[in-house]
Amino acid sequence: MVQDDIESESSWFKDTDDGPPPGRRQPGVAKKGTGAQVSVTVDERQPLVGSADDEEVVLARWRGRWVFPAWLLMCFSTGPTYSMMRSFVPASLQTIAHELGHPKARPGARCRPRGDDCYIYVGRTEVQFSAYVLYMRALYTSIEGLIAIVLMGLADFSNYRKWLMALSIVIYGALATPFVGLQAKTYSTLIGMSVLYCLMLCCNTIYTITEGSYIPVFMDMARMAAAREVADSTKANVAASVETRTVAEPVNPMLRRGAKVSVLGLIMGNLGSILAVLIGIIITYSRGKPQAEGYSAFLLTITIAGCMTMVLGSIAALGIPAVHGSPFPFDPQENKLVTIFKFPFRRFMHILRDLTHYREALKYVVAWVLWNIAYSNFMQLFQLSFRATLGSAADKEYFVWQLMTSVIACVGSLTWMAVFRHFSAQRTLHAQTRLLKLCLYIMMVVGVIVNLWGSLGASARVPIGFKHRWEFWLFQVIYVSTSSAIRSLNRVAYSAMLPVGRENQYFGLEIMLGLATGWSQSLLVSVIQDRTGNARFPYIPNTVLLLVSLVFYYWSDLSRGMLAAGKAELHRHVAQDAS
Repeated sequence: MVQDDIESESSWFKDTDDGPPPGRRQPGVAKKGTGAQVSVTVDERQPLVGSADDEEVVLARWRGRWVFPAWLLMCFSTGPTYSMMRSFVPASLQTIAHELGHPKARPGARCRPRGDDCYIYVGRTEVQFSAYVLYMRALYTSIEGLIAIVLMGLADFSNYRKWLMALSIVIYGALATPFVGLQAKTYSTLIGMSVLYCLMLCCNTIYTITEGSYIPVFMDMARMAAAREVADSTKANVAASVETRTVAEPVNPMLRRGAKVSVLGLIMGNLGSILAVLIGIIITYSRGKPQAEGYSAFLLTITIAGCMTMVLGSIAALGIPAVHGSPFPFDPQENKLVTIFKFPFRRFMHILRDLTHYREALKYVVAWVLWNIAYSNFMQLFQLSFRATLGSAADKEYFVWQLMTSVIACVGSLTWMAVFRHFSAQRTLHAQTRLLKLCLYIMMVVGVIVNLWGSLGASARVPIGFKHRWEFWLFQVIYVSTSSAIRSLNRVAYSAMLPVGRENQYFGLEIMLGLATGWSQSLLVSVIQDRTGNARFPYIPNTVLLLVSLVFYYWSDLSRGMLAAGKAELHRHVAQDAS
């Protein structure tokens, strides 16, 4: 039995000298010559190694003592800047827009400290100050979609995946460092900060794709270890003339290992966020009044977080093994630069056609994309509504509120991991997938109820709907905890249905689809808030979007998806041997 927990040496494989039984090709195992070799980093048609010795070198590199801790440190390094980009950069933009704004009916007056009646001029057009931030996000999302198309097409054909990830993280942190110099609340500062926000979102796309693509690699290694152990056990029994039979499907370590990798990666990112926000709390509570110092504390905290990301990301990159890609398919009759330029778009069309063979993965990724759009919109609206409702005097409280967001996210992910690993122990693969879906349905229903609650606030006659301080604190706990668990669950389930060696392109597909469609939802939310001046109206389309995603989740079949990707082959082979 493969151990489910991480060994003290962070070993992800069982040491073995023998390969799989002759005449059988395990999933992810490429047959070449007389031996079958494991190919966990490239397309099945391009095996990484050509001999047993080469295979042992690769496996030894990945079961190194510092590989998994280095990946976790990489996840931790992005947490500080990500929390700043998600929460404090939009808050800073909102602060500048509020300072430059005026009430709708009184262009020469200043905006009141609280409320949504505040508009700024963008060109000759008046834009509601919170809607300005949403418009920026919708605009930049379309640029991110183009980056995702290029990256998902090229990354799997490069031997520099880890350096691409490391470089994007370092640049990500570097873009946060100039914020401390943007103290003036002027239109030029607003434009400069908006550009930096755009560039940070673009770098976030690159590292998210490359970082997430390591999860199916770790999962596949656990599956390969199980395959090798089964093969060794079978050979030993045959050699000893022992007949073995089983009536039950063996336990699959892949989903349980994936749950641990996914959850710990998110938790490390949240811990990085917690550290950065704690620094911000120390800064803001050691200064003067929040009205005077809150904005300045935001900018200083963003800069410190960027420095943390650069230093820690550079250190973590040293411990992560390189992931070798397939040879790039150059056309001898075409210029290489032309081929490289065209290839991402050709690859994108190929992926769309290829998804006809992985229909369950397609259904699931559509559900994930819709949920992620709804989740991102909710968090953006929720944070902007907090500051608009409670005013600039609550800047100190905003730091504590954001700290609780990161803490609750950690607790939510850890709780789901503990529940799933406890109840999935010694269960068959089919039973594990049913448990996974049950957890998903329960948490999705919670998300729908929270969004519906916010929708009630669209009516001025309803006294609830994110109009009071206690609502922001209560629903923060409920929504953030369940959403964090859903994020972990989605990465596990989707990774289990990805074909081996195509992790970058399919994780890139999820992000690209989200960006290609998410800008329209963000734009819709921006227009609704801008035209109505009501921060609660956008929760109505968000509730509908969550219900649609729930339908797609119900429609997808995880077991069939894993079988299509070759991830359930181990169990089918073992069952045949035992019969």
